Parts: sequence; C-alpha cells; structure tokens
Amino acid sequence: MKYGAVVQYYLDKPYAPDFWSLLQRAGCTYLEGAVRREVADEAANRGMKVALSYSGIVSNPNNATGSFSSEAAMVNSLVGRNISQYRNHAGVYGHILSIEPCNNYDFDPRNPDASTLKLIRVLKAGVTYIKQQDPTHPAWIGLNAAGAYGEGSDYLDRRRAWIRLFIDWCDVLDWHLYRWEIGGKVFTSDLDMLDQRTDEMLAMLKQESKGKPVIIGEIGVPTGTFPIYGNPSVTVTEQDQLTYFLHVAPKIVKYGFTPFIFKLMDDEPYQGFEPYFGIFRKHSAAKPLVDWLPSLFSGNTQPDPQPGPVIEAPAPEPIEPQDSKALFVLMLTAALAALKGEK
Repeated sequence: MKYGAVVQYYLDKPYAPDFWSLLQRAGCTYLEGAVRREVADEAANRGMKVALSYSGIVSNPNNATGSFSSEAAMVNSLVGRNISQYRNHAGVYGHILSIEPCNNYDFDPRNPDASTLKLIRVLKAGVTYIKQQDPTHPAWIGLNAAGAYGEGSDYLDRRRAWIRLFIDWCDVLDWHLYRWEIGGKVFTSDLDMLDQRTDEMLAMLKQESKGKPVIIGEIGVPTGTFPIYGNPSVTVTEQDQLTYFLHVAPKIVKYGFTPFIFKLMDDEPYQGFEPYFGIFRKHSAAKPLVDWLPSLFSGNTQPDPQPGPVIEAPAPEPIEPQDSKALFVLMLTAALAALKGEK
C-alpha cells in the first residue's frame, strides 16, 4: 500500500500545521512538498518519504526568466540549497526540479520550437546538478499534457513526443493525470469515456517509461461549484470525487504506478477552483475519499524509485560576442585604474 499526497509546492509559504496528522489519517506513505530539511527529517522519523520540489512553473518558455533563463542561472539557483545534505537521507523519496513546463503554451511537442528546446536544456542542467549533489536519490521533472490538452486523434502521439524529450535524463516518468473534466462537462457525464481515456494514457505511460518507475505525480478532483473550461459553472460533489477514484485507482494499481493525490487539504481561494482539490476540507474534516484510500491502493507495491547514473555536467555557456566586448572593456578599465594607482 503505497501512495502519497501533495502538501504544498510553494517555497515561500509554510506547511499546514497539522499536515502530518492528516497524512497519517489518509494512510499516506509519501508526500510531495517544497524543499524543507525539517520535513525530510520528520518524514524519516515517521517512516515516510518526501519528494522535494525545488522551483515553480514556466508556463511559456518565451517568458523564462530568473533561474529558468539559462543553464548557468539554473545551477546557480540550486547551489544555495545544499542538496548534498540529502545524500542517503532516509526521509527523501527524490527531487522534483520543476513541474508542468510549457503548460500554457501553444506548441506541438513533435516539432518543438527553439524556446521550448532551450527551456528543456535549462531543466536538464538543473536535474544534472541535483544528481551530482545527491547521487543516492532520483531526480526528475513532473510533466503534464503540455502541447496536447485537446484529445483529437493525435493526442497520444503528442504526449509520447513530449515524454521522449525528458525520459532519457529523468530517473522517473512523472505524469500529472487529470481526467475529471471532459469537454466542459464533469467526468460523471461519461464514465465510459473516463475509463477508456484513462486506460489509453496509462498504457502509453508504461510503454514510454523505458523501464523506469512511473509515478502519477498529481491526480485529483476538485469539489464545489466553480467555472471550468467552456462552462461558467459546474458542481462537483465529494461523492463525485470518490467516484472518480473508484474508477481510476484500480487501473493505476494494475500498472504498478505510484500516485500522489492532489492535494492534501483545501486552501484559501486561489485561481478559481484549485483550493478545493483537497481530500480534507479547510478545517481538516475528511471528505469521503479519505476512508477509501487504503483499500483503493492496497495492491500497489511498486518499490521506491532508484537514482540513475550521474551524467556529466553541462558545458559552460559560451560568452556571447557582445558579452565578450563588454568583458574586454571592463578588463581594460580595471587595468587603466591599476596603472593610475601605481602612479
């Protein structure tokens, strides 16, 4: 019986004060959350493991800034994390550098443009650095259906192509599986379609994993009344949330994938409906799904993922011509200043 829950990804926000008791109540073995040494230590004390999340989302590669702007910037952003402290740490499941790249970008993964390929190189540099600092745990990127949200006749081909851009250098195939919304309608309007598309996706993930562990890094259903794509107002009940998992969980277990439920607890209103994905309500009261989780995932015995080989560090980025000129000017200025000082 192995499954986990996403606690919170935000590096600048605290964990909920009672999240350990909620994880225990839900029977979770794992959790995903922002990097915190104290969380890893407490996870080890409780016989659990945490997948540590390091950075946010780059929804559009043309807007990649800060740590995502270059390979060097990404590595520099990780240096202060002291990642080597997690070597052989019993409370660490692995390292998630980032999740859902290009999740709001119109592109075809079968023919990615230059900005998408550059972002992938930046992400690879970050994963490489993490693996060098902690070769005892796996490291990866959490993927979703970027470039293939629509489910036309080629949607599986598009998603295969997206996975293939990452699978060789990620130790885990991490996919965020959401099927609760179908064409502006709640999944309960077509349970046969839910079953069919879930089977298709899970079979494809197995095929594209290259034998590496597969985790469903996010899976969840929001509850409440809210707008969704193409529909100004829908209602999803807590019983609907349970129904979704009654259909999908046995399929995940059949393939031996490890799920991380998104998310542990409802939160303050944020981006419309995201807060209501919790399996616990805001004041820690359990939704019906909680009591079903141990039995739904009782057959999942996939071992913890192992790290792959540490690959060579990426070559330093070449200095652009304009940067070379600027560097020459700086060096010349410094030399002149030094001469004046000697006089």
